[in-house]
Formats: sequence, structure tokens, C-alpha cells
Amino acid sequence: MLLGGAYASRKRTRSRFSNSRTDQLPNSPFVPKPLVEIAYTAVRAIGRGAARLGLTANQCTALSIVLGLAAAWTIAAGHLVAGGVLLFVGSSFDTLDGIIARETGTASDAGELLDATADRLNDAAAFLGLAYYYRGNSLGFVLVCVALVGSLLVSYVRAKGEALQVECAVGWMQRHERIVWLVLGLLLGPAAARWLEPGVETPRCHVLLVILAVIGFFSLITAIQRTRLVYRALVARRDSTRKARPA
Repeated sequence: MLLGGAYASRKRTRSRFSNSRTDQLPNSPFVPKPLVEIAYTAVRAIGRGAARLGLTANQCTALSIVLGLAAAWTIAAGHLVAGGVLLFVGSSFDTLDGIIARETGTASDAGELLDATADRLNDAAAFLGLAYYYRGNSLGFVLVCVALVGSLLVSYVRAKGEALQVECAVGWMQRHERIVWLVLGLLLGPAAARWLEPGVETPRCHVLLVILAVIGFFSLITAIQRTRLVYRALVARRDSTRKARPA
């Protein structure tokens, strides 16, 4: 009976926060879908308020770029916690632009292009800032480079697949997961370094290194999964087209 009540309560909560945007996301152990749904619902409410105040989607995109570049610069300078905060705020603005565009009826292909470009720029900037921070640490530098390549491949393969009319929103370490884990690493890494590396001017931040390894590994796995899915779909489409042609 208690289990039944708990299940019903969870179902009501899920239906309350569920929406078409988050329903498309695959289940992931890194950022549970209920948490994503609640966060998106909160940001959507903020976006509606921002739209009523006159903030436009393009303004939010521009702000996300400014904050993303500021985060990269701050991270490169060694201020990891401040960089993590800026990255989180910038990513929030990046989510707001799509919400405002839909709320105000200004969504367009041109806006989606700007949004996607801003996403890739901010992703690369954050990792490049970390690459500079780890410039004297071979392991850290390599992990950052792998995470950067993996994150760009994940986004590229999905974009290419959708351009070829193949939906491939599969795998883990999609952009929202990468942002959450990277922000956690930037916030927790320096805190742990106070005990693990006391007195070190430029700590290795072992927690952050582990998170970078996780991001890089699962990003590459997801890129491979998506490439395989799109390739098989295109081969199946080609074969079906050949069979449909008259002899």
C-alpha cells in the first residue's frame, strides 16, 4: 500500500513537470530525467517572466556567449569556482533563449542557427580555458582535449543526422549532462584540493580530473553510438530506395 502510494505520488510529480522538450531526452544515470524536468520547468517559468519584461531570445544568446567567454577566461586564470558559476549562469541564459523564442512566437531557423553556434562556442571556450589551466600538466591537458573532441562530436553527429532526417538523440553525456558535471567539477575540485593538495599554487584538482575523464569517455562512446545509428539508418534507406526502383 505504501509502495503504491509512493508510486502514485511519483507519477503525479512526473506528469506535473513532464514536457515535450524533456520527454525526448534518453534516461541517464548522470543527470536523472526527473531532475532535468524540474529544472526545465523552473527555467521555463523564468523565461516566461523574462519575455514579459521584453528580453529577446537573441539578447539571451548574446549574454550566454559573453558569460561563456568570461567563464573560459576566468577558468584559464585559475579561478575555477568563479568560472564554474559563470558557466552555470551562461548555460541558463542559453536555455532561456529557446524558451523566450517559443513563448513570444519568434522561433526561427535563423535563431536556431545562432543558438547552436553559441552552444558550440561556449562548449569549446570552457574546455580551452581548462586546457590553458592544465598546460603544465600532461594528464590534465590530454583529458581536457579528449573531453573537448568528444563533446563536439556528440553535437556534430546529432546535427548531421537531423540534417539527413535521422533522429539520433541517444546516449549519455549530452550537453546538459556535460555542463552539470563540468560545473560540479569546477566547484568541487578546488574544495577537495584544499585537503588533497594543501599549499599548492596550481592544484591538479583530482576530482575535476576524474570528471573530465568521465565526460571524455562517455562523450566518445555516445558519438560512436550516434554515428553507428545514423550510418545504419542511411544504409537501410539506401537499400529500401534501390528495392523500390522499378527494374
